[in-house]
Amino acid sequence: MSEETSQIRFTGDLVLDLPDADYWLEGSAPALRQAALTIGHIEVPHTAAASSLEGDIPAPGAPLENIASLHRAGFDCVTLAGNHIADCGAKGIRDTISELHRNSVVCTGRAAHLKRPGHRSFRM
Repeated sequence: MSEETSQIRFTGDLVLDLPDADYWLEGSAPALRQAALTIGHIEVPHTAAASSLEGDIPAPGAPLENIASLHRAGFDCVTLAGNHIADCGAKGIRDTISELHRNSVVCTGRAAHLKRPGHRSFRM
């Protein structure tokens, strides 16, 4: 019997709020693409919506087009359960989730509405 192994890679916070997100990911992209599954964490919403929360220092939305860089870098899945994902309100969360889906990146950890949690699964 042969033993099959797969690599799963995890990253920390992804804050892709500057232009040319591919540039910021290019150093790690080859290693991320080699894994059978790569999971990261999106720290800020990707949206054009303005910040709407008070309290903690709200993070402005990052450009929607930067989500495509995650897919190109090899990310298969991202978590959204961070302290800044709701800083641009429900619209910011919806925009982020929609753009992730459009770019074939699975997401988990936050829905646009707390009473309707999101759930996705996939097979390796």
